[in-house]
Amino acid sequence: MLRPLEDRIVVKRLEAKGTTDGGIVIPDQAKKPSRKAKVIRVGKGRVLDNGVLVEPLVKEGDIVLMGTNPGVEIKSNGESYFIVREGAVLAVIEDE
Repeated sequence: MLRPLEDRIVVKRLEAKGTTDGGIVIPDQAKKPSRKAKVIRVGKGRVLDNGVLVEPLVKEGDIVLMGTNPGVEIKSNGESYFIVREGAVLAVIEDE
């Protein structure tokens, strides 16, 4: 498994929904990539210019909402992951 450095995190994109809220089935070709992802690994944090370590706000297992640019895609053991800076996370989803 990958061990991210500094304020980087490794996330795995969650599957997009296959139906709309009204029950209409969305074909695979029309599905947009999900912006939701699960945090798999977290780096130690960002070091400020004065040497202070700022620990990450996200933790392993969090479900997060990512921006439109998901970061660098990496394949490991047949799985697809993204390495992103913690700042690329827009929000932690707490009600799922």
